[in-house]
Amino acid sequence: MTITFEIVVDCTDPTALGRFWAAALGYVESPVPQGYDNWEQYDSEHGVEPNAGWECVDPEGRKPNLFFQRVPEGKSVKNRWHLDLKVDNVADEVKRLTALGAHTLATREQWTVMCDPEGNEFCVAAAD
Repeated sequence: MTITFEIVVDCTDPTALGRFWAAALGYVESPVPQGYDNWEQYDSEHGVEPNAGWECVDPEGRKPNLFFQRVPEGKSVKNRWHLDLKVDNVADEVKRLTALGAHTLATREQWTVMCDPEGNEFCVAAAD
């Protein structure tokens, strides 16, 4: 049995949050389908509301795609699960992510708890 998957994130601004995570993870925006100049043209011709969704992909094709979909409600409680970003230098990565719009929530000995621009928690930890 073969299973493929993507990670879907509910949010209020799919394009902004998607661009944050693309920059954070080294992803790129999903390619526009053949025959279209851009996603706005594709969405318009297919009756998709502007900024209803945004997808990014691993340029090497090894990691799951991320799809950000607009929902009417905002985040109200702590995440039930989150990403741990494993990096060589936690302090440098925290600075880089802060410049992209993340915020530090707590600092521990071996990791830092952060949140993205919409308040979704994630951790930055030293690579093994």
